[in-house]
Amino acid sequence: MRIDIEVLSPVHVGTGETAGPLEYLVDGDFRLVDLSHLFARNPTRAEAIGQRLAAASPSALHTMRLEELLTGEELADPALWRYRIAGDPASLHALRTASGPNREVRLASKRSDGLAYLPGTAIKGALRTALIYAWSAGDSAWARQFLSVRPREGHASIQAILFGARRDPTHDVLRAVVVGDTSGVPPGEALHLVQEQVLSASIRADGSRGPRPDEYKRFQVYLEALRPGTALSLRGQITRSILVDERAARVLGWVERQRDLTSLGLCAAMNRMASDVCRWELDYLSKITGADCRGVTAFYRDLQARVEAAPAETAYLCVGRGAGWHKMTAGMRLVAALQPSEFRAFRQQHNLAAWDRRDRLDFIFPKTRKCVTQGSRAIAPLGWIRMRWVEAP
Repeated sequence: MRIDIEVLSPVHVGTGETAGPLEYLVDGDFRLVDLSHLFARNPTRAEAIGQRLAAASPSALHTMRLEELLTGEELADPALWRYRIAGDPASLHALRTASGPNREVRLASKRSDGLAYLPGTAIKGALRTALIYAWSAGDSAWARQFLSVRPREGHASIQAILFGARRDPTHDVLRAVVVGDTSGVPPGEALHLVQEQVLSASIRADGSRGPRPDEYKRFQVYLEALRPGTALSLRGQITRSILVDERAARVLGWVERQRDLTSLGLCAAMNRMASDVCRWELDYLSKITGADCRGVTAFYRDLQARVEAAPAETAYLCVGRGAGWHKMTAGMRLVAALQPSEFRAFRQQHNLAAWDRRDRLDFIFPKTRKCVTQGSRAIAPLGWIRMRWVEAP
């Protein structure tokens, strides 16, 4: 089965790799350097650059940029650049004039051949979360486990119950679902540079306003992200022969709900969660004053309409960076299952507020959102894709 994917908002799935200002150039676009070409052709330049870096003081290194090390002729050499990607002028200017750790760019995942792609593991992980969300609907018993165990342990326990892996991880029903990596696309065609900022709401749990205004935190993060409109595809498979085998079901401990796993069932689970996320986010955004987040509000209104009108074989999913605590398994379900006093105790027990700022327990949780910004306004959330399941010829 083929799964076609369309990127709806900037998507960042990385490996932890970053590029500093001695590895890139911002000049109308974002260019990642490949100095090996220059050094192989001119070894003396490698030695000279190495000596200059070694002689520089820590403060000089802290502010140094690539264009200070290379000549204009070298910078103009197309072979110097691994790739070049676009970015909006405001974000490119902000990166070019940034200082300190703000100058690092978080790189997107790429295949060994340099093509940008979405790893199947990221998609399957988000799919698993959507299934847990759908299958745990109306059952608050699992939430009680979170009052007495560590969140990671509780999450694992819930997964074991829902996916039939209580005795052995190899019994997990999602082992019958195969999600491959997506097709690869040249970085210059698929990626763009975006600026991420955190929107912080000063809203108490009782709805009253806190002493600070709602605002974007001053620290910016720069990301390579798959741009909206990018088209990808992958191969997926649900091994029905295992799911319908009576003997296998008895041995593996799968119940009817688990054995009834289909592509349409997966789509329904994803859309159920996406619809609730839209409502949750629109409620949060409606309470924001003073910070321009109209672009994010418009995105979620449009996404909500798309989800409600989605054909059975189409689903919406949030993957990668920016999914947020509230879009994870224990997020919205936990808030709905616990009384406000219980949720407050849960947050305190698991340090979901800074230890020296217990007053934050009075505020909504989570009180922040990662947003893609341009200048002083947010234009989109991170991570949303549309998936369409197509029978392979």
